[in-house]
Order: sequence, then structure tokens, then C-alpha cells
Amino acid sequence: MDPLISGIRWVDELIELAGGEGIFPHLRSERDAKRRTVTPDSVVAANPEVILASWCGRKVDKDKIRARVGWAAVDAVRSGHVYEVKSSYILQPGPASLTEGVRQLHAILASVVNCEPAEGLEPSEPLDPDLLRRGAAGREDAAREEIRT
Repeated sequence: MDPLISGIRWVDELIELAGGEGIFPHLRSERDAKRRTVTPDSVVAANPEVILASWCGRKVDKDKIRARVGWAAVDAVRSGHVYEVKSSYILQPGPASLTEGVRQLHAILASVVNCEPAEGLEPSEPLDPDLLRRGAAGREDAAREEIRT
């Protein structure tokens, strides 16, 4: 999962369309990935609430992300909000990113703030399994709370 590369313009725009905000907006206009490389310390300093990871042609190793030195202090890691989005949904400009990519991102971000995706923005493809587990656990917690009251 090295180097760490911040998203190019269209990826930041997809995140914004989905209701989020990139943590390195000053890098989004750099076309060359080498110029969008960030250090692990800069991610710690930015302290994102959510980490959205995607790697062209490879599965993301979320355990490796969470185990980076100093990242245990990052809000996203502490809260369990490290998610993978398939590269075919967001790293290739075109119809898939504007449809399923935005839906995937929106569903993740909505879940982080304990909401359901807006009507019509539900993903048609499977989400990160960690998100599905968190959603099920949250619904179970809510049901237990409802029973107690």
C-alpha cells in the first residue's frame, strides 16, 4: 500500500458529490500521481474521520493501513472507519465512477453518520464487508436500546 497517493481531481469531486471532503484538496489538481504522494505523518496530522482506500488491480490491506506507526491516533482508525472501494468504481473516470462510485462513497459516508443512503443513491454492487458488519451491529444495538426503553 505504498506509496500513499491522494486522489486526483475527479476522485475528490466524487467524494464531495457523496457528501464528504478530501483532506488534501491542494493536491487534487496534480495530474502526476508522484506529485500527489503524501507521507504517513501528513495523514496523521490531517486526522481524517474516514479513510477511503483503493488500489488499482489489488485488494487493499486494511490491517496494514490500521497498523501504520502513529495511525492508532487517527479518528478513522480509532472509530473503525477504514473502507475499501473497488478501483473500478472510483479510479477510472467515466460512467462507473459517476454512478456506482458515487453510490458506494455515499453509502459509506452515510453509514459513518448513522444514516441510510439517500433514496436513489443505494449502491447496486456489494459494499466493503466491514461496512456491512458495522451496519448490522449498529442495527442490533439500536434494537437492544429500543427493547430497554
